Amino acid sequence: MNHKKSLLAYILWLILLIPIHAQDIYISPQELIKGTDLYPVCDFYWGKLLESTDGVTPTLSGIKPDMWVHYTNPDTGNPFPAQGVASYVFKIKLQTFPVSKPLAIRIKNASSAVRIIAGGHTILEIGHISNNLTMLRESMQTTMGGFYPPAKEFYLIVQIANKTDFSGGIRTLPHIGYLSTISRKHIINLVLDTLVMASIMVIALYHLILFSARKEARDYGFLFFALFSFAIGLRAGLTESRVLHMLLPYVSIAILIKIEIAAVYLAAGSIVVFFHFLFPSEEYRTFSKLTYGVNTLSILLTIVLPVKSLAYYHFIYLVYLAFTALILLIWLGRALKNKRESSLLFTVAFAILALGVINDSLFNGLGIGTGFISQYTLAIFLLFQALIQARRYSSMYISIKENAERTENLARVYRAFVPFELLKLLGVEKPEELEGNEYEKKDIAVLSVSLIPIVGASEEIEPEDMQSFLNSYIRHLIPVVHRHRGLIRGFSGERMLILFPDNHEDAILCAEELYYTIKEYNQGRKRAGYQSAHLIIGGAAGEATFTIVGDNTHMEVTGVGRVFPDAMIVEEIAPVLGSCALISQNLFPAVARLEKNNVRFVGRYKKDNKVISLFEIITEEDSAKLSLISEFERALYYYFSGELDKAEDGFSLLLARNPDDKAAAFYLGRILKLIGKRKDSMELTPYPELQ
Repeated sequence: MNHKKSLLAYILWLILLIPIHAQDIYISPQELIKGTDLYPVCDFYWGKLLESTDGVTPTLSGIKPDMWVHYTNPDTGNPFPAQGVASYVFKIKLQTFPVSKPLAIRIKNASSAVRIIAGGHTILEIGHISNNLTMLRESMQTTMGGFYPPAKEFYLIVQIANKTDFSGGIRTLPHIGYLSTISRKHIINLVLDTLVMASIMVIALYHLILFSARKEARDYGFLFFALFSFAIGLRAGLTESRVLHMLLPYVSIAILIKIEIAAVYLAAGSIVVFFHFLFPSEEYRTFSKLTYGVNTLSILLTIVLPVKSLAYYHFIYLVYLAFTALILLIWLGRALKNKRESSLLFTVAFAILALGVINDSLFNGLGIGTGFISQYTLAIFLLFQALIQARRYSSMYISIKENAERTENLARVYRAFVPFELLKLLGVEKPEELEGNEYEKKDIAVLSVSLIPIVGASEEIEPEDMQSFLNSYIRHLIPVVHRHRGLIRGFSGERMLILFPDNHEDAILCAEELYYTIKEYNQGRKRAGYQSAHLIIGGAAGEATFTIVGDNTHMEVTGVGRVFPDAMIVEEIAPVLGSCALISQNLFPAVARLEKNNVRFVGRYKKDNKVISLFEIITEEDSAKLSLISEFERALYYYFSGELDKAEDGFSLLLARNPDDKAAAFYLGRILKLIGKRKDSMELTPYPELQ
């Protein structure tokens, strides 16, 4: 029984002992096709950059290839220092030789100067290796090299010289296989890591644009998520395939290491601030303030400390980083408890991301883990973020649509009641920009437009019919005003004032088109059996001062100037002279600039030492008036000259040829009354001021 136990113990001892002392790596063709990591046992030679193993005794035999600071120097009993040179020797045995295809070896995350030799020939070299550390040029790369094996059995020597890295040695096992297999894997990983880095950077830029675009109410969560993504993207380019190391070969390795470490501090600080904006009610304020201080200090130390000292500090920081991840998970737990929107999805996503960041930090500092994976876990995190946003958008879609429709309706009503165009006269684009002390002086044209007979009709027509009639009338006129860049000052009963601040010609053209529009409108009313409505238009031009009047409860844009009462006076005189459109002398130059010949002088209005010369705009349909303009103005000349007999003959002749000329009838009536006054003292009516 004891013999059986001894035999069993011996067999178990052999099972444990064989892999410890084995140094040969047997590689079959099937393994070469798939590619394989070198068997994790080798000989270690400290302080030597071997070309061959002949006659040299290893410092350590049958050890697992690792960073040499994890080994104990048998001579001193202490770990090997980080700075120095060493060689790792693997014995390779192929099951078939010669091989049909070239082989290749790939090394990941080399952080020192490295040279790999097979059969006395250099397969690949990273940086410039040297026994003299002052001549050393280090590099951080993931690279590969091809070769033909020199024999069925050969030694693969990995020389490493380290000055900057705080560990030194092999971080990950070299990968060996056929050249086609290894190169395909290498290119795929390189492309994948480049795409991941670029995608993360694009996401950072996207969130930065979202932050910048909202100038009125910026969401700082976007800014700090952009910083977080940028930091992780930067680390993605500085780890694993080392894309940025390849793109920046002449940048000092110490600087690149500092940037890589600083990216961790920036990412940790940014994610805490992002949480502050995401779940503010569940925040631990003391922890947040501590994190802001620690990460700011860490970034500053990255700038001033040498890499070796920074490495020791970073190792301490990793403990704090684990504590940070724990607090953030508790933070998320509180959000889950309070049933914050999408908190469950965000917790799962953050847990995955936190595991990736912790893995990277442990791998970078202690060589523990499978490699750098935070760029991939961030991609998963961002995918979850997209799902969260999609859920939010889908749940908000209906309410947003309803709010948009409601807002559009309010905006339409708002635009109808708020005089935006009048505000522009004051140099104000938006009502909220008003300060209440704006004013502006402008040279404008004004049309006073009235619909007749509206007052009398309002007493006979039912209110709802009157409302329908007025709205129908206004809807036909407003587009005409807008086409000629007119601004409607307001409505007062049957009258509306139209302003033309750009040029006076717009007022003349608008007055003519308003006449033809209302005529066409009347034809439709006549066919429907309704009473016709007619426009009376009076126009004037001059300076006006625009300003804001009112208080906080009611404000209004108003214009002050003689041009407004002048336009209304001219409009009141128009029906007396039978004119559909009458203008003052200040507006007459616009007619001349338009080169129109359908205007005649019809008299002067005088009141309070103010004289307004009046000009009638004749429509093209009134051919009789157009053909007799000269005769009318000649008769009017005799009237003003006091030659009443000649004036009487002239106006009588005009009425004989055009009985509908109301202005000629008006002046003939005045002449007869003037003559009668000398005989019987008859009073003059109407408008005694009209000379």
